[in-house]
Amino acid sequence: MFVASMEIIPYKRIGNIHLQMSMDDLRKLFDGKFSTQKGKFTPVTVDYFLNSSIQVEYDELNCVAFIGVTKPHATIFNGTNLMDLTFKEIRTLLSEIDANIYQDGCTITCLDQGLSFYASTVDDENFPEEIGIFRHGHFDGYLNDYEKL
Repeated sequence: MFVASMEIIPYKRIGNIHLQMSMDDLRKLFDGKFSTQKGKFTPVTVDYFLNSSIQVEYDELNCVAFIGVTKPHATIFNGTNLMDLTFKEIRTLLSEIDANIYQDGCTITCLDQGLSFYASTVDDENFPEEIGIFRHGHFDGYLNDYEKL
């Protein structure tokens, strides 16, 4: 499998996958190799690329609204591979740059940076299973279920 080191630019892109990119352009980027399904919580389309190591959710206009990346890919933010940090280290890093951090049982969401960190459980010593970026407003509807940190 192809393994990438993907730089995160908040509210813009991970690697060469850009928020607001059209579904057709993204599918062409991956030579049409993907699986697709409807979203778990919304009626939008979700595509999975590279054996499901990259998940992309689209908005109602079929433009990229969320990009999630799992190992083995490296997700580089400010020179640090976020996949190599524990949740305790992630909270410390984010508290220095983001005043709007929310958490539920399995996700930390940072509104100022447009970042999300998912794991089965968000314990201090666990590592994230997926790191994502999202467009402005994408997580707003979920935040009532989250605790502000």
